[in-house]
Amino acid sequence: MAERQRVLLLTGASRGIGHATVKTFSDAGWRVLTISRHKFDPRCPWDGAGNHIQLDLADMARVQAEMPHLRGIIGERLDALINNAAVSPKRPDGGKIGPLEMAHADWLHIFNVNFFACVALAQGLRGPLGDMLKGPSST
Repeated sequence: MAERQRVLLLTGASRGIGHATVKTFSDAGWRVLTISRHKFDPRCPWDGAGNHIQLDLADMARVQAEMPHLRGIIGERLDALINNAAVSPKRPDGGKIGPLEMAHADWLHIFNVNFFACVALAQGLRGPLGDMLKGPSST
């Protein structure tokens, strides 16, 4: 009987560490599903056909609404979830914006992408439709 291909869901795969992570897992034989606010770029060094989900993680209502679609793409089980997506607001000149300078909306955007979307994905993929994402105690 053939071994099932392991599945990874990776956020923030559009460049840098995300690209390197996709390459590492793909080379090891994993099916890598990616989430990014951008459409799949055909210049990326992996096959994104059917394995990329365009989703803005700052939009928590959309993240929640996409759970059934994500489950359908993932299939029977998700073996790993890597939350690599993150934002850090910058000034028009590229400099960092200090925490006392940021508006409430900026803070919400940062925390939605950098934290709350991670929690929503983990909860949604471990939700009542079945434990797709197995925790350490259940493996």
